[in-house]
Order: sequence, then structure tokens, then C-alpha cells
Amino acid sequence: LDRQSERMISLPETLHVLKTGHEEKRKTSFDNEHHTWKYAIRGKTIRDKLDIRVIVAFDENDMLIITVMH
Repeated sequence: LDRQSERMISLPETLHVLKTGHEEKRKTSFDNEHHTWKYAIRGKTIRDKLDIRVIVAFDENDMLIITVMH
């Protein structure tokens, strides 16, 4: 939420990219510290058609948005 706010990317824009974007395989990586994969999803925002990347990870119950960037 901090990065979204700092980078002026709204939650609906982030969710839109997660629904319509594609995995950016070269930026997807395994996090040894947390023993989980971090997936990079890239896509365009609805309003401004800005290209953004969303990094997500999963725990046993949820998908976690790690960061969002232009």
C-alpha cells in the first residue's frame, strides 16, 4: 500500500493488472528467506494505460501484493 500510494497507482489499477497482465518470467524468482515464489505480473493500467509491474507471493491462504512499480 505504501508503494502504491507513493507511486500514485490505485488498488483498482493494481487488481486490473493482476487480472489482465502476463507473467514476466525473467523477473519471477524464488525467495529463499521465505521459501516461496515471487511472481512478477506486468500489464497496463485502465485509466492511463501506464505499464506497471506487480510483484506477488502466496502463503497457505492468500495472495500477497509485495510491491507495485512503473
